[in-house]
Amino acid sequence: MTEFMGNIAGTYDAKEKGFCPGASSLHSCMSGHGPETEVFHKASNADLKPQHTGYGSMAFMFETCY
Repeated sequence: MTEFMGNIAGTYDAKEKGFCPGASSLHSCMSGHGPETEVFHKASNADLKPQHTGYGSMAFMFETCY
């Protein structure tokens, strides 16, 4: 699957650094991608309680299956 993603405002939780508003990324089906290592460990070790995420943020993603 290929995905095209853009950040319109705020921060994107899977890429806390370097993905500022106006940025976009394109990943082909053969390239590795996902959350940054630090973000993964932060989420994996967080307390399991309700959290409000995405406040003041807006992003979009288009995915294809080919």
